[in-house]
This record gives sequence, structure tokens and C-alpha cells, in this order.
Amino acid sequence: CDAETSCPTKLECFSFPNIGLRCAAPNPCSYYKCAPWRKCVVGESYPPQVICTV
Repeated sequence: CDAETSCPTKLECFSFPNIGLRCAAPNPCSYYKCAPWRKCVVGESYPPQVICTV
């Protein structure tokens, strides 16, 4: 997925750490697992970026 290629219905485009752009279910922090000492946040960019913060 990218600015020109949309995702199927009910999926959104996200940029995941070490994975890159993927079509995925909304609310990626509910299922993407960061290291135990890091917190998952979604950056306000396009496409949204999943970030593991300290």
C-alpha cells in the first residue's frame, strides 16, 4: 500500500518497524507487539507510522 495503492475494505495502510508498509486492521497498537519496555504509538503521518517509543 502507498499513496497510489489503497488497501482492501476494512484495512488501512500502516508503516511498521522493520516491516515497512502493510495493509492491516485499524488500531495496530492493539495487536503489534513492541519490546516490553517500549510503548506502541501511531504517528500522525501518511501513511500512519507505528512507532515503539521508550
